[in-house]
Amino acid sequence: MLLLFVSTACANMLIPSYAAIRLEFNIPEALIAIPDAFFVLISAFFALLWGYWADKIDRGKVLIIGAFSWTIGMVITAFSQNYLFLVISRVSSGAGLGCVLPVGYSIISDAIPAEERSGWFGFLAILSSISNGAGQGLSAFLGPIFSWRFPFLFLAIISIVIIIILFFVKFPQRGAGEEELLDLVELNLEYSYRIAKEDLGVILKKKTNLYLIIQGFFSIIPGTVLVYFTTSMLITDFFNNIPIEIQLQTATIFAGMIGIGYILGNAVFARLGDILFRRNRKNRARLATLCLVFSIPFSIILLISLRPINANTLGINYPTPIPPDQILAYILQTIGAIFIAYPSYIIFFIFAIMASMLGAGPVANRNAVMIDVNMPEHKGSA
Repeated sequence: MLLLFVSTACANMLIPSYAAIRLEFNIPEALIAIPDAFFVLISAFFALLWGYWADKIDRGKVLIIGAFSWTIGMVITAFSQNYLFLVISRVSSGAGLGCVLPVGYSIISDAIPAEERSGWFGFLAILSSISNGAGQGLSAFLGPIFSWRFPFLFLAIISIVIIIILFFVKFPQRGAGEEELLDLVELNLEYSYRIAKEDLGVILKKKTNLYLIIQGFFSIIPGTVLVYFTTSMLITDFFNNIPIEIQLQTATIFAGMIGIGYILGNAVFARLGDILFRRNRKNRARLATLCLVFSIPFSIILLISLRPINANTLGINYPTPIPPDQILAYILQTIGAIFIAYPSYIIFFIFAIMASMLGAGPVANRNAVMIDVNMPEHKGSA
């Protein structure tokens, strides 16, 4: 769990520092998101490789190698002297981070009974959401004080501690969470099957896997846009008239409102998925689909309720510059004034919670279904 927390924080920590990075490296706005674009693409590609090797060899070794890769990437990020090194560092971090979900989910599936998996995946999604907020919070609040590089160095040190801990962690036996294989566990026998290259075709031909891949592809696009780019979108298009000293922090807090619903949604719909699963094994997939469909109109209203903020209409006399010891007070005043002067942001708040709650529904249940329908030696790859 600590592994997931640190890796997710690492994934999202660069975004609040886009403005500072643009100024330091003197790059156009069109290029600022390229490092994170490479991060996401490389992470997705390496997730396939890590997942396969997790099904093939010792999962603990795969996790250690992946953790080492993203730690090296964070160190390079912290000491990047130009834009090229920043891109390279995010590629390295993405390659390592790709191991966390496939390997972690494979391990979790062997530690948790089938009827409790949605709840646990929901808990991990909540942890991931909190980690995302922590990563962006570190960057947004500590970055302006200690430089945007400091949070990466801080997390790199924590990652080194995690790598050391991984050498002493005992992982569950493969297949230990399957009811059909409980006799093997009781006899202290190991499930010895491992994935072969020919099995990849079997995994892809399985209709449930194919449907989940398609659904996951289309459902992750709006979620990724909201999670990754809400902060930068607010800064560049809606909060750009707010004093620069509190602009980033205010945008981060408003973006965090989406995370509130995501946490609530995972808590509610993950638990509901487990309850419905006990009645009918198809209910997890049905619940995930319904949540995804109903989240669409709420997300549209969320986006169209945003309005550019004019600092002169907020009724706040900002000093120039704002003293560091008064920044928090002015952030809170600004947030309150925005809701009063721009009532559409109340609509944003309500629909952000509803959209992210419903958007969270497919996450835990889709992952649980993917684990349910695949063999123990296929779960990392799937």
